[in-house]
Amino acid sequence: MCPSLFVFLTEGQEVKVGEYNAIADVLDLINNTMRFQGVEPPKDRTFVRLQRRNINVPLYSILLIKMSSPYMNNLIILGGMLSYSSIFLFGLDGALVSDKEFEALCTVRTWILIVGYTTAFGAMFAKTWRVHAIFKNVKMKKKEGVGELSERVGELSERVGELSEGVGELSEGVGELSEGVGELSEGVGELSEGVGELSERVVELSEGVGELSEGVGEL
Repeated sequence: MCPSLFVFLTEGQEVKVGEYNAIADVLDLINNTMRFQGVEPPKDRTFVRLQRRNINVPLYSILLIKMSSPYMNNLIILGGMLSYSSIFLFGLDGALVSDKEFEALCTVRTWILIVGYTTAFGAMFAKTWRVHAIFKNVKMKKKEGVGELSERVGELSERVGELSEGVGELSEGVGELSEGVGELSEGVGELSEGVGELSERVVELSEGVGELSEGVGEL
């Protein structure tokens, strides 16, 4: 029988690391050629570690689970478990128990069904009411915001009205000023005409003085 070879695939090449002789039951390993990743050789079996995991309770900090009302979810699960457990009590054969125990069993299974139903559907209705209350508050806040916005728009419109009145008064003042400027320009025109007449009279007077001086020269 040929011996069995043990090889490692290192850098794309097969490297002999040991040899096993089944006849002599001898295993020869070449420790210098054996290379493992890490500080120790890998495990030769799969270790199964049992761990208990809670699904709902430790995850309350997650936003989606917190928004889904986890306590109400627990109550719904509890109510469902009680309701389903009552099925076994209703299906129990009365011949297996005494009459007194059967009377107590009838009461117990009825109460278990009622409590389970009330717990499950009560929690479900509470979740529905919570969602309704949240959306109702959002609508109320929106209405309050719209009311405040309308008030601000009203105040802004009043300020715009006051501003328009001020602009109207300013335009009236500008009109009066333009009228005053027109009257002033008319007065300046009349004054210029008077100055022109005065200059003409001065010219005539100078001509008369010239004629008078000529007459005096002839004398």
